[in-house]
Amino acid sequence: MDFRDTAEETAFRAEVQLLPDGSVKVLVGVTDIGTGAKTTMGLIAAETLGVPLESIAVVYGDTDIAPYSPGESGSRTTGYTGMAVIEAAQNVRKQLLEAAAERLQQRREDLDIKDGKIVSKAETAKTWNIAEVAGRNVDALVASVTTNPQESGKARMDFAAHFTEVEVNLETGKVRVMRYVAAQDSGTIINRLTAASQVKVFIFPFRLSGPQDFIIAPTITPAVMASIQLPKNQLHASVRGMGI
Repeated sequence: MDFRDTAEETAFRAEVQLLPDGSVKVLVGVTDIGTGAKTTMGLIAAETLGVPLESIAVVYGDTDIAPYSPGESGSRTTGYTGMAVIEAAQNVRKQLLEAAAERLQQRREDLDIKDGKIVSKAETAKTWNIAEVAGRNVDALVASVTTNPQESGKARMDFAAHFTEVEVNLETGKVRVMRYVAAQDSGTIINRLTAASQVKVFIFPFRLSGPQDFIIAPTITPAVMASIQLPKNQLHASVRGMGI
């Protein structure tokens, strides 16, 4: 992890290693400053590879081995470093399936990875532990990826609408918050705990008592939307900041 004022300012890097015992290391430059970035990178790698989160170890903040990161700001970690994690994990997944096809004498197109196992799509009863294939390697299967999102002339925008119902004592001027509703156009939520915490931290100053519900509603398409061009190499158009 390092921070430099160079032409690499917008370069986001990640490395994924599949070890011979079947476990996975994800090396990223991002530092978890309380936003759950470590867990989020692990979730992204686990879903892409088809393995459980428990098998993922995220390594960050080690200046000896962690790749470059321009820093945690502007809601870039999930969308940009996450894209590097996806591409690196996809590369490792490809390497593993190709090795499995050769060593298990199966057709590559008949193999998939689900729930931490290599499975046969042709014969669903056939499964193999990843370690059966990866364990024959002396070294890990490794992929390193650098993404360089181009933001010039483009926008990364978050949308939210917050509503407050208050009660005002006309004699004393005392204001009491009766209800607070925060609607966040959040897109695809990857780390639910982080997303909920991000919204609640904005509401916290009101110190509301009583039940507080966090509801993930279906996507709502507004009648009118501005045309916004998103940067290339972002994780997905539906992944963005929470607008706080």
